[in-house]
Amino acid sequence: MPEIEDLRLGTDGETVTITCGSRVLFRFLGDDAGMRNLAIASLREVGASGLEVANLFGLTDQRVSDLRQRGKRLGSAGLVRDRGRPPKLTDRDVGKARRWKAEGVSGREIAGRLGVSDATISRVTADVAVASKFDTDPSADTDPSADTDPSTDTDADPSADTGPSTHADVDAVGSADGGVDVRGDVGDGDVDGDGGDIGERGVVVGLPVGAPLSGVVSCRYAGAMLLHAFLSVVEVASVLGGRGPSVNRFSDRQVALTAMFGLVLGCGSIEGVKHLGRTDLGVLAGCGRAPELKTLRTRLGEIADNADALTMMAAFTKAMLDSDRAEDTVFYVDDHFVPYFGGRPVGKGWNTKRRQAMAGWDDTMICDRKGRVVAFTTSEPSGLSVTMDAALTQLTASLGETNRPMIGFDRGGSYPVVFNRLDKTGVEWVTYRRGDLTLVAGKPKRSWCQIGGTRRSYLTADETVSLGDLYPNSRQITVYDKDRQPGVQILTSNRTLTPARLITRMRARWTIENTFKSLTAYHGIDQICDYQMDLIDDTRPVDNPARKTINTELAGLRTERKTVSEQIGTVVTDLDYGNQQLAEKTRLQKRRDEIDDRIDALTIERKTLPAKVPANTVTAGRQRALPKLERRAYQMILRLAAYNALRWTAEQLNTYLDDPDEIHATTRALLHQPGTITYTPTGITVTITEPDTPIVARALENLCDQLNHAITPARIPDDPRPITYRTRP
Repeated sequence: MPEIEDLRLGTDGETVTITCGSRVLFRFLGDDAGMRNLAIASLREVGASGLEVANLFGLTDQRVSDLRQRGKRLGSAGLVRDRGRPPKLTDRDVGKARRWKAEGVSGREIAGRLGVSDATISRVTADVAVASKFDTDPSADTDPSADTDPSTDTDADPSADTGPSTHADVDAVGSADGGVDVRGDVGDGDVDGDGGDIGERGVVVGLPVGAPLSGVVSCRYAGAMLLHAFLSVVEVASVLGGRGPSVNRFSDRQVALTAMFGLVLGCGSIEGVKHLGRTDLGVLAGCGRAPELKTLRTRLGEIADNADALTMMAAFTKAMLDSDRAEDTVFYVDDHFVPYFGGRPVGKGWNTKRRQAMAGWDDTMICDRKGRVVAFTTSEPSGLSVTMDAALTQLTASLGETNRPMIGFDRGGSYPVVFNRLDKTGVEWVTYRRGDLTLVAGKPKRSWCQIGGTRRSYLTADETVSLGDLYPNSRQITVYDKDRQPGVQILTSNRTLTPARLITRMRARWTIENTFKSLTAYHGIDQICDYQMDLIDDTRPVDNPARKTINTELAGLRTERKTVSEQIGTVVTDLDYGNQQLAEKTRLQKRRDEIDDRIDALTIERKTLPAKVPANTVTAGRQRALPKLERRAYQMILRLAAYNALRWTAEQLNTYLDDPDEIHATTRALLHQPGTITYTPTGITVTITEPDTPIVARALENLCDQLNHAITPARIPDDPRPITYRTRP
């Protein structure tokens, strides 16, 4: 059997091809689970290891082992066999039930005729007529053909049949009869009964994953559907890209949206998605039921490995800025240290919260004056002066060559060498001066500007200063406090803006600090994201221990020489100077000469030794761990998309609420407002239950009206139907 490097898995969206070098071993449709399982069993039989095959197909090695053993025992029939319980209704019975339903017979009567539960009838006749317990508002926009018989949504039989799963070793949300089972998770043949009472939860009219939803569904997170307005504005479907849905496989966008909505609903990590209702979360992502946690983790890793996260972030930023430009073209960049508490040899950085060096990595972000994150990179810890370059490259790519931004940052990047790099790229900068305040040569003058209808005035001194040979000419603005004493000094490359306007831009740098605070508290940016790491030889430069030994010895010799010289001076100034003192003086001078010779020899030897050497030459076999940064970057983009969507929605809502202190908390609470979602062939209507607070209810109603009349109508990715928002008492 060839090595695993010769095996390749490729896909064009519909067909999967397994090759070995230039030879094609297998080719089958992506949704053909039986052929996939046969390929896995065949590769194992001809010598490929279980771990190799598992990595090739994105499965666990235990799953591969199970398929191989099943193939040995049962042959090909065991690899494509149906799973789950047999259906309670034959195809003929299903046809009868659907015909009777169309004729207006109640679901309870049909169930009695066929000897099954009401829930089974509701499932197989879902696309004929659907009723919801919540659908009592006569003004609600519902399908006129929907069945209003209350027997279909009350007193559901707890022993109702869930139907056989069509999931044969791949993800599925459809049952054998084409209806989505709202009673239990369908995956690997298990039923965990997370749906419970259909009458209380409503009915998801289900088709397989790749088909559009129809009918009415109650959703406990109906308020989160508001975020689709922002996602449509930035065309998130084209940004996420990836493979589309198939009959029994979630699309890449559905997987990404499931993770994003899970994060925006309060899950600090992907692990927390398992605590949300899969049906409720699934409709937010445009599928009948959200994928299981195991599927979600595996697919996110697979998507991240094949995606260019930085290109996706640049496209997302360009769409976001084009849709809503900020008044000030100033952006703020800063580092966020993510600590790592595991046992792997991860590189160390400076944790500003604990004020100590710790293992971890750096996230570098750029946000605009509104607080929207517009650029993001992740790397090993190295300091803002180094990491900002990659983030700025991403930002300038999003803005275009003609738009050059102004960058604000704190003292962590305030170095002349950084200023020179920024000047060469044409990026203006503003920052605080490092170190102590310098003497001011100019005379203080009053400077003011108008910000948001408020006049801001400052006492300043504007002058040009030298920062040494590396940067001889820099504009410095000294800001005086109320006692007319210099308080802070600002350095900038801008020569045209007034001191007051530059001061307000620099003071607004707290925007990015507040962004980090919000991302940490509500969006889990300190999560590891993926536990897989690559171990490589640690070739990072460290201090040469041989040179350090010489420096230590030189320091001791210089101290001894100073002591000997002092002793010589004491001897020669002795009033009783005689033969004894002469001999002591000779001895001390001889020792000083020996010290000088040793210092000269060590100085020459030190010049031959490099100051830095690779770490693995100092400690043999030393390694370091590199996290799967591309996987972290992809999940971080989903976190930032959730954060920006929430911030945009809060900004729109605050137009009617005018409560800047509580608007973000209010918006987060609105995401959990329950309601119903009505799917028709021409549109989707989201009916959100009004909040208890009247002023918030009125603001939500106005926001819904605004979104309904937006130039870009809200849509779920992969679904062309526009979304209409309504509220209901």
